[in-house]
Amino acid sequence: MCPEFDVMEANKHAWRSTAHKCDNNSGNYSNCDRNGQCTTDVLLDVPSGQYAPGSTTGIDTDQEFHVRQDFHESSGSFTGYTTTLT
Repeated sequence: MCPEFDVMEANKHAWRSTAHKCDNNSGNYSNCDRNGQCTTDVLLDVPSGQYAPGSTTGIDTDQEFHVRQDFHESSGSFTGYTTTLT
């Protein structure tokens, strides 16, 4: 179960989204994993300079850009997500 989802932890130099799995005790969530899972992190997942102020080959964070977050499920359960920056 992923009752906590950090959709955007970001600034001009970094972007991170993280799902945190927790135990469900009758709707009272506890024991959440601190580091999370299914993480999207531009510092780790994309080549250097692709998300940065003044980028000419990716997202120039000095300019307006758009974010799309798609959540995936199967039989009512969260299975993952896709983050698209344009």
